[in-house]
Amino acid sequence: MQVEDPNCYFVTTLQYSYRTNVSATVDLDIWNWGTSSWDEIESVDNSANFDDDFFTLSLGSDYVNSTFGVRIRFQALNQPNEFQLEIDRLRLDYTNYT
Repeated sequence: MQVEDPNCYFVTTLQYSYRTNVSATVDLDIWNWGTSSWDEIESVDNSANFDDDFFTLSLGSDYVNSTFGVRIRFQALNQPNEFQLEIDRLRLDYTNYT
């Protein structure tokens, strides 16, 4: 995900909302550009409803690259059954120069 606004000053928040169609634990991870590794935002079993949530980013955050990009991934480890991941919201909020 990347902010394309040329007036972007810094990315402030990753907003997200997702669920699965059956019980399954899903990890939401974010790429740390400073350590070149994935860091876990959350690990939840959420098949009941969409949960609006957010992850706060700050000026100079290692989670935002030089072109205001943020890399995330969803993963489910050791899930014996297939499931659907339903994403309701993935959004980057930011502050601009104006």
